Amino acid sequence: SPIQIGYLKPLISENGESIKAFLDFISGKGICIELNNSNGTEAHQFLQNIGLKILLSLSPSVINVILIDPDGSGSNFKLLLGYERAKPNLILSKSEIGTRLSEVLKTFNKLQTENLTFKYDNLEELNVNEPKLTKPYTFIFISNFPSGFKKEDKEVLESIISKGDKFGTFVFMSYNPSIKSDWIKQEEIENIINNIAFLKQDANGY
Repeated sequence: SPIQIGYLKPLISENGESIKAFLDFISGKGICIELNNSNGTEAHQFLQNIGLKILLSLSPSVINVILIDPDGSGSNFKLLLGYERAKPNLILSKSEIGTRLSEVLKTFNKLQTENLTFKYDNLEELNVNEPKLTKPYTFIFISNFPSGFKKEDKEVLESIISKGDKFGTFVFMSYNPSIKSDWIKQEEIENIINNIAFLKQDANGY
């Protein structure tokens, strides 16, 4: 299920030609975009545009949307909040982040035990072959990671990302490298971004 995320432009081009850039969100795990001093609005607009394309392509009955935006009080994802058919769950309290993510991980265990044990390899196969047993896809949007995250929350998120494609769960997040904490080390961050499509802005774009 590929969706267009933008355009690819050659570094050297005489006529400004470009080709469409697509991401297959079913076989992938999501997107992480790195924030800098100037791209915050653009980055969150990009994540929301991707989210809306996905949400509009699916029935609301098979969508579970979680928005984690403790710093922005929901403002970073206001377009997604406006899509009321998806009934997005907005997490503003930093203390709720770990609880909500742990609930997602528990859902993985339940799906594995009850639905995916032998017959199907992933939730997508289950939904295609057993319409009466259709389970929802989960889309998690996070702004300014790792803001509000404790180390144990980060570990749960890491587990969700690593297993998410099997259980129909995808993470779309912005990463703010300027945020510091006792647990935040480069290897901890790399454990997250190495398992997800990572976008970083430079002079030529992303």
